[in-house]
Amino acid sequence: MKNYLCVLTIALMLSLVCFGCAEKKEGNFRLTSDQMKSLVSQLNEMDQYEGYENQFTEVKTINSIKLYGAEKEDTQIKLYMWDVSGSYVKYKDAAYEVAGGCYPLIVTAEAEGMKLRINDIQFPEDSLAYASSIRKMFPNKYAEKILNESIETADKLYRQQNEQIKNYWHVPISKEHFALDGDSGEVLIVRTTEGYDKKGEYYYKKEIVDRGFLKKL
Repeated sequence: MKNYLCVLTIALMLSLVCFGCAEKKEGNFRLTSDQMKSLVSQLNEMDQYEGYENQFTEVKTINSIKLYGAEKEDTQIKLYMWDVSGSYVKYKDAAYEVAGGCYPLIVTAEAEGMKLRINDIQFPEDSLAYASSIRKMFPNKYAEKILNESIETADKLYRQQNEQIKNYWHVPISKEHFALDGDSGEVLIVRTTEGYDKKGEYYYKKEIVDRGFLKKL
């Protein structure tokens, strides 16, 4: 599920959980709070960061979701949702996102007592096929909401996720880039700036604002 690329940008340019919505859910199945917790816990586990950063420091992965509705047929439960995932590290007095993604999902699960067991996850296609794949995947009552509320929903979940990280480590989220050398353990904190100069020419600059070293755990 990791791809550090929000499909919103490509297609439209458009345990910690966001129980994510005070609004009424649609569908013929209602999740209990325990089932919601088990759902997000499994998503967190599936999304565990596999980069070398976790050899040097804790990497915290969080999935925040907005559940649009759930439909049950026989033993199978289909969950229609938006998911924002992120993996973060803490370095000195700030947290840095090292991987993440955001996408609408259809999760197929089964109820096991007070919990859910995920059996399958469907992702939409990217690029120009994104919108049409959403309409093919999701019932119309969910598809239109997903397409119409995409930017607002992803932004809200991302901000809630940042708040969860702030509360977990009690540090702010940095907008700068955390770069770790997997061999030497050297850490570079890189600030990037981009824009257009007075002549209208595009520029992209990188500046190292801090450096240090981490030892393997």
